[in-house]
Amino acid sequence: MENIRPIWLEINLDAIAHNVKKIRQIVGKNTQIIAVVKANAYGHGAIEVSETLLENGVTMLGVGVIEEGIVLRKAGIKAPILVCGLTTDDQLESLVMYNLTATVCRLKIIQALSRIASKKKRKVPVHIKIDTGMGRLGIPGED
Repeated sequence: MENIRPIWLEINLDAIAHNVKKIRQIVGKNTQIIAVVKANAYGHGAIEVSETLLENGVTMLGVGVIEEGIVLRKAGIKAPILVCGLTTDDQLESLVMYNLTATVCRLKIIQALSRIASKKKRKVPVHIKIDTGMGRLGIPGED
């Protein structure tokens, strides 16, 4: 098959740094900035992109799945990391061990995380996903 649309993409870490600094100037020093670097920073190198983002004003990273967060932790990244995708019961120990923030949409997961954190004498940050009406994911508002 003929390559009709050749695609080329170049990531300039200096441009990323510049853009983050500009965003920081606009939002101020007291505003948290989360940068999503899931899927290996969309194929551009999650570790390198994450380091650049954090060095220039980003305060938290977002990943799609727990394994991506573990890769960043093993690379020495200490900033808060939010796992945007769902975390399964069998991943909770790793979530606590690597100090990752879970997106939770079931009370059962919050309770299980609380038990694990208590056993390990640790605090575990969570991001609670609330169903705001679409009915797909999230804890019902009445819970």
